[in-house]
Amino acid sequence: MAYTLSNLLQDLYTELGQLTVTPATGGSATTAVDSKQTGLHSDDDWKNGVLLVIAADDAAPEGEFQRISAYTDSSGTFTVDTAFSAAVASGDTFGFASEYYPLRTLI
Repeated sequence: MAYTLSNLLQDLYTELGQLTVTPATGGSATTAVDSKQTGLHSDDDWKNGVLLVIAADDAAPEGEFQRISAYTDSSGTFTVDTAFSAAVASGDTFGFASEYYPLRTLI
C-alpha cells in the first residue's frame, strides 16, 4: 500500500503528541461516534480539529480525513464539515486531534 497524505498526517499528529486513536462505536458519512469519550470533554472541544479514519477493513472511508465542525460530549459524537465517501461504522478506527495544529497548516 502506498504512503498517503493521510498516513503522513497520522504520523505528524502522533509525533506532535496530538492524535488520540479510538475505535468507533457508530457513525455516518458526517459523524464518528466513540461512546467511551462521553463525559471526558466539553461540547465543541474538538471543533476545528481533525478527524482521520485510520482503519475501516480496507474499505472507504479508510484513509480519509476531514475538519471537525462540532463535538457533542453527551454522545461522544464528532461531526465533520464535509462528508466522507462512506459511513464510519462501528469497529472502524479513527483518530482525532485538536485545532492546535490546524489541518490546513500541516497539509
